[in-house]
Amino acid sequence: MEQKQIRSFNLSRTNFWISALFQLLFAIVPFLFILFFLSPDFQQLAINLYHQLPNPKVGYLVLICVGYVLVGLILTFITWILKWQKVDGFTFVLGLTLLLSSVIVNQTWLQAWDFNNTIVKLLIRFIIAIMFGLIGIFLGLLLSTLARNFEYKQEDKIQIIIDDYHDQKLGDKNTWTKTTTKIIQNYEKAKIEEKINQEKKNILEQKLATASNTDDLKDQIKKEQIKQKLNLREEKQRTKKSKT
Repeated sequence: MEQKQIRSFNLSRTNFWISALFQLLFAIVPFLFILFFLSPDFQQLAINLYHQLPNPKVGYLVLICVGYVLVGLILTFITWILKWQKVDGFTFVLGLTLLLSSVIVNQTWLQAWDFNNTIVKLLIRFIIAIMFGLIGIFLGLLLSTLARNFEYKQEDKIQIIIDDYHDQKLGDKNTWTKTTTKIIQNYEKAKIEEKINQEKKNILEQKLATASNTDDLKDQIKKEQIKQKLNLREEKQRTKKSKT
């Protein structure tokens, strides 16, 4: 149980800055593009194309936002396959894209609503966006769990092949599949790298120990020299006293 928890933690966490970069590229930048070019919030701008959307405008905005969410998921899937991100990327991208899609779409019907209290409209928009964000996080967690379970199965398969390799149960190398060959090659490469790193570590520790011993020896020599000087000084003083 403890091993699974540790493995789960290590597999599901992406470096903060890497994760932030991908969320910026996959969620924030496309959202800003849609917001300025297609949403009713900035329809007064010359670059905004909201008025050129066919009717019903809400329907087309929904389709655009669905595409926005799907593209974010597909890009996250690709980066996960390439091992640039870990499984938590699905949670973040789905939560963010659904939240931001809600911000875009809800302005359309809120703008058409014959109600002049802007604060209430903003509050409603905020609450709905948070709800969509939470739904996205929940769905993202489900996707992350599926992806994590897939990784676990792959790890277990690799471990079985490595165990069989150690027990010499794989047979002749010529009969190995390409997948098995690649797994064993990666395993041997990792072992060599680990051995090299361990040797470097041992050499460094030896150098540090030697340097420490040298420093200790120097300190002892200095102390001995100081002791000898003090003894000579005391001897001289005793000699002077005896003469007087």
